[in-house]
Parts: sequence; C-alpha cells; structure tokens
Amino acid sequence: MKILCTICARGGSKGIHKKNLRIIAGKPLLAHTIELAVRFGLFDAVVFSSDCLELMQLASDYGASVFFQRAEHLSSDSAGKIAVIQDAHRRSCNHFNTSFDIHFDLDCTSPLRIQSDLTNAFDLFTKTNSDLTISGTKSRKSPYFNIVEIDQDG
Repeated sequence: MKILCTICARGGSKGIHKKNLRIIAGKPLLAHTIELAVRFGLFDAVVFSSDCLELMQLASDYGASVFFQRAEHLSSDSAGKIAVIQDAHRRSCNHFNTSFDIHFDLDCTSPLRIQSDLTNAFDLFTKTNSDLTISGTKSRKSPYFNIVEIDQDG
C-alpha cells in the first residue's frame, strides 16, 4: 500500500500577509506540518504544492519533496482545494512513477496537530473502509463569532 501526503500552500493570503512564513514557536508555520509528516514515517512521499518560490524553498529545506510549481489558475482565492489536491496527486504519480492507494492532505495552518492525530485518522479511515475521512471538532461557541465580514468601510 502506497501513501501520499500533500501539503498545499499559496503564497498570497488576504487575511494574514505571508502567514505560512510567520514564526510560530520558533519556526515558520509551514515547517510544523512538514516536519510532522516527514517524522510520521507512514507516508511514501510528502509532497509540497505552491505557487510561491519562497515557500517552495522553505518546504524543501524542511524535508518535503518539491518538484513542481503550482499553476496560476490553481493559486487564486477562488481556486478549489480539491482541484489543487488532484493536481498534486497526478503530478506525484508521474514524478514517482507509481500510483498511490491512499492520499492524505494536511493543511499547514494546523501547527498543533500531533502524531496521534495522524495515526487516529489513518486507523479510522482503514477500519471503516471509508472513501474519505475529514477531521473536525465541535465548536465551543457559535462559529459566527469567528467570522470577519467586510462592510461598507472595508
């Protein structure tokens, strides 16, 4: 069984400028997810997808495979994540000349994720014979309190 892990990050961000490069607990936000994925040891490949050369270099420095720059049409605010993941999967199959049976995609904006989170997700996925497993958590309060809305003043 071959397992691919992708980590996708755009260079642009409307909310927090260059958020994936911001230092969190002594290292760039992006580094936490890459290091965990590489350390996890279950993945046959940890592949990074981005449109940003600076992020691509950083991802490579932290141990991700970086062998393509994401196309512009997959890097806009309106580009869907599924299309980005599919692109990374197809490119990875071609690059490594193999097919992957399972595909993990880890958001780099979850630096508090730990190895047991990955183990539990993998166990749940395999034990339930699922096609897809998505992590989540119950909100402690109304999600509306976390929403930022743009009004007439911007």
